[in-house]
Amino acid sequence: MFPLIRRGVTASHPAVDFNGEKIGVVDIACFPGSSGSPILIVNEGPYTDKKERAFIVGKGRIVFLGILYGCLRYKEGKIVIKDIPTRQEVVGPLNLGYYIKSEVILDFREKIKEKIREIKGE
Repeated sequence: MFPLIRRGVTASHPAVDFNGEKIGVVDIACFPGSSGSPILIVNEGPYTDKKERAFIVGKGRIVFLGILYGCLRYKEGKIVIKDIPTRQEVVGPLNLGYYIKSEVILDFREKIKEKIREIKGE
């Protein structure tokens, strides 16, 4: 009954809005059913703090980036070894996850309350 912890890397820079929207992209093994998972940056050792413009040693940090809402995968979900084609095509599991940035999550508060009232029949 413990949560699963997966490792991945940011595929788009967290400080930049992906495609002009308040979302980001991570390169992580994601799959249908993992929507709603928190996306975190965890530094267990030294790290660079861009806000403080300092190299921090002696303490870690956890930064909440957002919530996973979708993933892009190859249709069959399997690795295919092929020669490099002369045209663009998807050839393997991409495992790119899309997350809603933490800075806009509270914007969904009213929509969530509305959905709860709808479910309750109010």
